[in-house]
Amino acid sequence: MPKKRRRTRDRDSGRKASRKDRKKRGKSRKSGFKYKSRGTDAWKKRAEQSGYNRRSMFIEEVKVFRPKEGDNLIRILPPTWDDAEHYGHEVFVHYGIGPDGDSFIDLNKMLNEPDPIEEERARALQDNDKDYANSISSKKRVCVYLIDRDDEEAGLQLWAMPWTIDADITTLAVDKRSGEVLDIDDPEDGYDVEFTKTGKGIATKYVGIAIARKSSELEMPDALQEAIDLPIPDTLKFYEYEEIEKCFNAGGSAYDDEEEEEDGKSRKRKDKKKKQRRRRDEEEEEEEEEEEEEDEEVTWEEVQGMDLEELSDLIDEEELEADDDVDEEDDEDMEDLRNDVCKELGLKKPKKRKASKKEKEKLRKRSKKKKRRR
Repeated sequence: MPKKRRRTRDRDSGRKASRKDRKKRGKSRKSGFKYKSRGTDAWKKRAEQSGYNRRSMFIEEVKVFRPKEGDNLIRILPPTWDDAEHYGHEVFVHYGIGPDGDSFIDLNKMLNEPDPIEEERARALQDNDKDYANSISSKKRVCVYLIDRDDEEAGLQLWAMPWTIDADITTLAVDKRSGEVLDIDDPEDGYDVEFTKTGKGIATKYVGIAIARKSSELEMPDALQEAIDLPIPDTLKFYEYEEIEKCFNAGGSAYDDEEEEEDGKSRKRKDKKKKQRRRRDEEEEEEEEEEEEEDEEVTWEEVQGMDLEELSDLIDEEELEADDDVDEEDDEDMEDLRNDVCKELGLKKPKKRKASKKEKEKLRKRSKKKKRRR
């Protein structure tokens, strides 16, 4: 009997569950909602998401290759864009810009358009600040499509390699004696490239670059087709002048970026240079304002050097009671008038001392103003 009751309860609970499922499906049909399963790529993209919203030089559709520390083995794919003379596409990039360490393609060198960072660099060169100018100059990179032989499941990847690595690879690909060239990017009969990465950030180095002794077939037609469908020039992302300028002026420190290779400069140094430059500009502006304010205040020496017309103008401007109805040819009358003006203005004869450079410059400016008035 107990067993029978249990089976009855199981059948009842099953019927209840079935009624609930039907009820849910009915509600779903009434609302018009239809569940759609997302593909594995969407889930993988979310799993690999980063907390940083850093701007990149590439569009989001491409996967960027980052060499791992230690030994790396890659296969470079051939160029898939029109009129290509090399497997790589040259770009000039500003790395480590703004608080998030964004990367911006140099608009001036790539499109012959105004670029705010290049304009700042030009100003720095005019001020003979070569260190700062070099720190913000764009870096040359060679973009290549490749397959990571140690992680072929990752598929097609894009790497903006330093131009020095590309130079080493192309040098090795040419036989010094015969001049014969190894077509390392040939999908059917090409060669893998190996190298070792050491260090991080600006201390990054690539050593031991070598080309495999035997050729091999790529055997990844899907990756090659992806490269054909999306040529490297189409992966580059160009930002508007205003957005680059806004980010560049934001300044601030940024965390270490592997894209800033061995020929880059420390972001801390960049930020320090920018702050020093701003501070210097602010100090110069303050000095100019102080000089303008000082120019408005007349000194005892200046009053003693004024002629009758200048003294009369000063008396009118300051609304003094000194009587300027004197004979300009009478030295004693002129001396008395100058002393009266100084007395009313509260100016005392200073102790004898050498004029400073600033005072001489001030007197020179005063002299120029007098000439213009005349």
